[in-house]
Amino acid sequence: MPFLKCTRGAGILAFHIISVIVFRPISLALGATSTKGRKMDRKAIIREYKDTHRPMGVYLIKNKENGKVLVGSSNNLPAILNRFRAELKMGSCRNTALQNEWKQFGPDAFEFEELEILKPLDDPTYDPSEDLQFLEELWTEKLNPYGDKGYNKPPKSAT
Repeated sequence: MPFLKCTRGAGILAFHIISVIVFRPISLALGATSTKGRKMDRKAIIREYKDTHRPMGVYLIKNKENGKVLVGSSNNLPAILNRFRAELKMGSCRNTALQNEWKQFGPDAFEFEELEILKPLDDPTYDPSEDLQFLEELWTEKLNPYGDKGYNKPPKSAT
């Protein structure tokens, strides 16, 4: 039995023997499933999470104090909005103008919205990146979130 071999010292061996003899029978007696059962449940949960479609589309972060907005797109809207909230709270947002106004006006002055949701196609080879880029371009043309109106960088002019 591999747990009886002592290669790193008696302390580790003693802890492992105690955990096998004491802790595992107690946890099984309390109704817990075996380690194999937990791994299978965990794998099923991970597989289910990966198979679920998260909303993708165009988002907006709006400063209610001065009307400035940031428009962007993502294939996982909840994740990108959560990332922006976390970065702003920690003071590490890459958009320095947005970060400075977050510090100036505080978190209550900002709204996080999903402007448009893109419905995924049933085709497993579908790549939504072009559709997301197109939707983002439509919304940036409509809202013009540049300079005094927003936090987006102006598009590079075509030469």
